[in-house]
Amino acid sequence: MKRQLLHSHLLMSLIFFVAGGSTSVLAQEDTVFKRDSVYIDHGLNNTNDFENDRRIYFIQEDDQGRVLEKVIHRKNNNGEFEPFRRHLSSYEGPNLKQFVIQAWELMNEEWISIREDNYTFNNDLLVLYLRRTIQDGLLTDYRQWLYSYDEDGNEAEVILQEMTNGQWVNLSRKQQSFHEDGDLLSQTLQKWVDNGWKNNRQREWEYDMASGLTRQVTVSAWDTPTDAWVRIVIQTFSYNATGQWIGSSYQAWDQNNQIWVNTQRTQHLYDNQQSPTGQIMQNWENDEWRNNLRSGLVVNGEKHSATIQQWDASTDSWSNFLRYQQTITSEGVTQEKLGMEAWDATANSWINKNFTQRYTYFWSEQLVNALQDTSLPKNCQLPNPYTAGLPIQCDLTDKNADLQLVLFDMMGRRVLQQRWGSTQSGSIDSPPIPGVYVLQLIQNQQIQHLQKIVIQ
Repeated sequence: MKRQLLHSHLLMSLIFFVAGGSTSVLAQEDTVFKRDSVYIDHGLNNTNDFENDRRIYFIQEDDQGRVLEKVIHRKNNNGEFEPFRRHLSSYEGPNLKQFVIQAWELMNEEWISIREDNYTFNNDLLVLYLRRTIQDGLLTDYRQWLYSYDEDGNEAEVILQEMTNGQWVNLSRKQQSFHEDGDLLSQTLQKWVDNGWKNNRQREWEYDMASGLTRQVTVSAWDTPTDAWVRIVIQTFSYNATGQWIGSSYQAWDQNNQIWVNTQRTQHLYDNQQSPTGQIMQNWENDEWRNNLRSGLVVNGEKHSATIQQWDASTDSWSNFLRYQQTITSEGVTQEKLGMEAWDATANSWINKNFTQRYTYFWSEQLVNALQDTSLPKNCQLPNPYTAGLPIQCDLTDKNADLQLVLFDMMGRRVLQQRWGSTQSGSIDSPPIPGVYVLQLIQNQQIQHLQKIVIQ
């Protein structure tokens, strides 16, 4: 299995941790909340007021909860909401097959496709991504990405081409190499110049021999006069005793003095439960590390706040800079997201800027059968929580009839159905992703066993 590679987040990745997108379906006990719409308002500069901007409606989903149709409305000059864009998605098995963006044509009151993305897979590996855009009123081939893989299924090459005068013309190419265990070794970016590939940028990964954790990433640029790679930036990772990522430092190559020079570093902060609480970014100035920015996460009931502060050298203290907020109900449903607000030092309060946006979420509540244990048929025994491959033992009167196992998620959607040759025992060898499910064992059209199970 490939290890998850660590990437630098130069501007407070904690903000994005707090601002993570909500899923379209969220379950809590026997109640399921389905996202119906999102209202988006933009902040009025230097005030605490908002103006309606857009509304997003989730029209249709498939049986796996994936959005098939999404419609975006925005305000017209009369202050009324009207259709603006529509997104259509289609899937083939687990893979996205097509994504279409349509614009509302007011005169004829119809949707017109303005962009179409088509995906081609081979054995669940993406091999072609084709983008078509509207040109002279027609959808026309615009760009395509060609993917190739090594024998282990690692993405070895991606070629970007653009349609020019009826022919595909190369633009850029990304090539990657891997260690035998699947760890990324190098990544090279080339551009198509004068009918040939020319090197541009390269990244190389080094790993700790004992732990396998990323130790260093080196960025190089191609130097045409010397026809060689020249290292320009090095990122070094640090960890605590348990292997938790606690920071990164960056150095740049000083060509004049032929030495590596510190530029900036980021330190990650955790609480006693090893949950992230913030970050500190420092810059290298006058041969020492000096504070620049820091972020912190505060959870107060249903309100989650992430604040970015900047260092004030004149007062030798931190001062507020930007803030992001999210409101989550006790059921785990996101009600509102607000960001980014700016700090007004004169008024000593948070205010909106032109980039401030507020998202309000609307959910519909669906009830799932509570499955009262007293009324359930239970003719089988199985471990709960359940792990793939563990035996399920059944005590059934009819020893000859086929037995079918069916799993439903908490939205009532069937996610697995399999038949057993033996009515005495079996197992779930390929369960869905970990979570809470409803298990049915059916024989002769009758439910012989019904219960909630936790798949881990």
